[in-house]
Parts: sequence; C-alpha cells; structure tokens
Amino acid sequence: LKTTSFLGTRPSLIQHLVALAQVHAIRSRVEYRDIDIRLKWPNDVYYGSVVKLGGVIAKATVVRDDFIVTIGAGLNLNNEHPTSSVNQLIEESGEEKISQEELLANTFNVLEALIEKCNDGLC
Repeated sequence: LKTTSFLGTRPSLIQHLVALAQVHAIRSRVEYRDIDIRLKWPNDVYYGSVVKLGGVIAKATVVRDDFIVTIGAGLNLNNEHPTSSVNQLIEESGEEKISQEELLANTFNVLEALIEKCNDGLC
C-alpha cells in the first residue's frame, strides 16, 4: 500500500477488511445467506455471538513510501472439534459444503474489491 493512499493513512483497517471479506465470501452465496456467520469487532469471525470460527491479525512495516502488510487469517473450515466449523454449519443448514479453494478465491476477490473501494474513497 502506498502510504499516501486511503488505506495507507489508515493501515489498521486492513485487518478489518480481511475479516469482512471472509464473512462476505461465505454469506454472499445465496444458499449460505441465512447462516449466522458474522464479524465480532474488531477482527474475529463468529457463528452467532458465542462460537468463534476464526480471526485476523496484521503486521505492517514501512519501506520508503510503501506499507508492507503481512496478514494472518484463520478460519475453521472443516475441524468440528473442539468447536464448530463453517462446513459443519453449512451442512446443518442442509446445504453443500464450500471447498477451501472456493472460499479462498471468494475471499481474495472480495478483499480486492474492498481495497479498491476504500482507496477510491468509497469506504
């Protein structure tokens, strides 16, 4: 990120955009819309208000006029123990599981669009 861009002047927003992208990547599919996967501020992904499914952490460094952001993002897609997983919740709603590849592709597509919108001043 350029330090002069919208997100470059607000680098802490990146972790929130990544978490939002994860949630939107799942809930944007029509068959998954009613599954109560949501953000718990500032950067956790929950089912309802009790079951944590994942989270995001970001670390940034500045090199000249660029922010280099390293993002750690975890989402429990398939492991049903000791907590619930995204695919367990999807199956319980009677729908077909989402693959890791589809989830990643959707997340990155949503994240790219969110970053573009923010840097265009539409956040």
